[in-house]
This record gives sequence, structure tokens and C-alpha cells, in this order.
Amino acid sequence: MNLTRSWRPVLWLLTTLALIGGALVATSPAARAADEPTLTVQSTGLTVGGKVAISGTGWTVGDGSSGSTIAVKIDDGAYSHIGSGPHANKTVWAIIQAGTDGSFSTTITLPTAANSTPAFAPGTHSLRFLTGSLKAGDVIRSMSSGNLAVAKAASTSSLKLNKTKIKKSKKAVATVQVKSVATPGPTGAVKVYNGKKVIKSATLKASAKGTIKITLPKLKKGTHKIKATYVGNGVAKTSTSKVIKLKVTK
Repeated sequence: MNLTRSWRPVLWLLTTLALIGGALVATSPAARAADEPTLTVQSTGLTVGGKVAISGTGWTVGDGSSGSTIAVKIDDGAYSHIGSGPHANKTVWAIIQAGTDGSFSTTITLPTAANSTPAFAPGTHSLRFLTGSLKAGDVIRSMSSGNLAVAKAASTSSLKLNKTKIKKSKKAVATVQVKSVATPGPTGAVKVYNGKKVIKSATLKASAKGTIKITLPKLKKGTHKIKATYVGNGVAKTSTSKVIKLKVTK
């Protein structure tokens, strides 16, 4: 499902200056009466660190000679880039360049807890689209996507054993790797199962960058089905690895 918006010309001078910053190139009253642009924003399936599909029409400069340059902010500038971003104003999360006819179709990547301040989290958010200060002769506009529901990102878990055949007097070592677009260093509990029974638990720390080694307890003679489950955290969902068979001998 997508949300579609249209903009009616309003003098957004103070808002645009406050939200984008920098020198604003003046536009004439005729420029402010340009054709109304439209905006369509993906409104379902959004996750922390995930992509948002966006398209629009009618985004041209005042005289219609070229496409607008559009600044995109998260929650009206509540979030800033950590490190370099597309603009000196770090609250500008993305910049979209409309085509000569004023149309565009693109995606932007939502923040994660690791690349934004404050740390971006699941919840209700919005995108603000602003023109008028990034390109000479552009129309002063401010349009919101409206409320967007952003969920936790998916995670993946993988499991490796140092050996798939050991003696019952020995302990196997499991290496669990967890990945998620939400963060380069997933945190939270990891549980290792033998069939349906939890045989060992450990905690992933951010400094581990998603990888942890877990020494398993000694197991009885026989073939055991080992898997690992990451329980998730505030920004990433739970995930379970594939099963690896561990053969234990005398």
C-alpha cells in the first residue's frame, strides 16, 4: 500500500529556511503558483534500515525549465546522520533530484540505530519533502508523507560447529553469526538447541559485530540436531539457523 499526497501552493519561506538551512534563492509569486506536485510514498512493509519507495510528479522549478532538488527529512529533522551525509545539514537524510519533467521514482534508506542520532527505532515516523533552498529558482514547498509505521528489521542467523563428529568426553564449539540491516552489531540473547531443548545460552554484544563462539556441554552418544536462535532486540527480529547434525561417539 502507498500513500499519495498533493501540494497546494503556500508560502513556506520560514519553514523551509528553518528545516533545510542555508541561503534561499528568492522565487517570484508566479513561481509559487506552479503546478501542484504529487507524492506517493510506500506505506507498508517498512523496517528500520530498510528501503522506502517514493515517486512524484510535477516537481519542477518555478519556470518549469528543470526538475526540483528535494531534501528529505525524518520526523521533521528529528534525526541526524552520524558521519557524512548528503548535505552539510546532517538532518537532511536524503536528496532527490527530479527529472526535467518534474517526475521521479526512487528509494531512500531509513536510518538505523547505528547511523543516526538519536538512535532510530521502530514506531510511527514521517518523511518531510522540502524544496526551495537547494536549487536556484526552485519553488518553496513542504510536504509530509503522513504517518508511516516502521517495524523491526529481519535478522538472519547461521551456525557452524568446529567438528560434526566428536567423542562424548569432548565439547563441541558453536560459532553463531547474526546479521541485520538494522545494525552492524546485533545485540541480545542467543540460544543453542539440541532438538527442542536449550543446551546453552549466551549474549551478543555490539562489539562482537554479530559473531559469538559458544562452547557446548558434553553430550551423550548418538546423533544430535543442533541449531541456534537469536531472540532479537529492540530493532531486529528473531531468527533461527539451519540444523546441523552432531555425531557423538564413545
